[in-house]
Amino acid sequence: MMGFVLVMVSLYKYAVLPYESRNVDTTTFSIMFDYLREELSKYGNVLNKQKSFELLNRIKECDTDTCFKRISNRYQVENIVFLNADRLGEKYIIRIKVFNSKKGKFIFNGRDIGTEEDLDILIRRFSRAIYEGKPVEKVVTLETITEVESKEEPRRRLTLKSFGCRIGSIFPITGFYDSDNYKPSNLTRVILEFFYELKNAGIGVGIGGAFFARGSGVEFPLRYFPSQGNITSFLEIAPSYYFMPDVYEDEIDGKKISGGNGPGIAIGGGFAFFRTYETNFILNAKYLFILNNGPDSGLELTFGVLTSDREILKILFGYR
Repeated sequence: MMGFVLVMVSLYKYAVLPYESRNVDTTTFSIMFDYLREELSKYGNVLNKQKSFELLNRIKECDTDTCFKRISNRYQVENIVFLNADRLGEKYIIRIKVFNSKKGKFIFNGRDIGTEEDLDILIRRFSRAIYEGKPVEKVVTLETITEVESKEEPRRRLTLKSFGCRIGSIFPITGFYDSDNYKPSNLTRVILEFFYELKNAGIGVGIGGAFFARGSGVEFPLRYFPSQGNITSFLEIAPSYYFMPDVYEDEIDGKKISGGNGPGIAIGGGFAFFRTYETNFILNAKYLFILNNGPDSGLELTFGVLTSDREILKILFGYR
């Protein structure tokens, strides 16, 4: 009797399966899978990832609704959500089907198309459509989108390539001597940055200089964003390498006391503003340490603008 009750009662509202992808890289498909699970968890319990992959392997052996129903009951899942994604040029084609174990048949079959920047919006629409039992086309209306998104915290697109500039200063703690007066001096920083961001993290390449020290360098900022809000903090660590002139203790025959080429590391964090828009702002504070003659170290404060606006990038670089 107890076994019968367990079969009849579904502990999980949804099980999301990354069923099939074509011409979609594994990272993007994995993000779609995770984000769909996250969105559906707002409407009911979702089967954990380990059991979802077990279920996926069993489901692939099925070719009848009866088989689907038997396996659904075994895992105590009410709805099995099949995620399929294709890519054609810059367009992604998302197809989602839902099998209901109580009815023993597929109750949802939807398809939608969008660019990489639209993926999070498409998945939210699918989640809402699955929950309400509506065709996805009925959810894609201006009124519905406005209603849904006004109730939710703005979210970051799933992937975003951006380019921009950061400007600020380095305030020396050790080293960073001026080659003219042999005293520490504040340095103006200008950094050109390319950044590639996923849902909660990102990696970039920055090329810039500390002009009053007549030096330059390249850095690789790694940022972690705890949330996807419109305004959010972030943590950063940035390995780097700097090219700076040697500074000697005196003009004639002194030892090297600052400057010189060397690897560096910067640790800190900051705030990102307007993250859900194509152009956003970065306020950054880091402790910078360069393993060179000094070694040189200091507090770096910068403010930057990053954009993914295709029209701006096309004008600047011919970006497509």
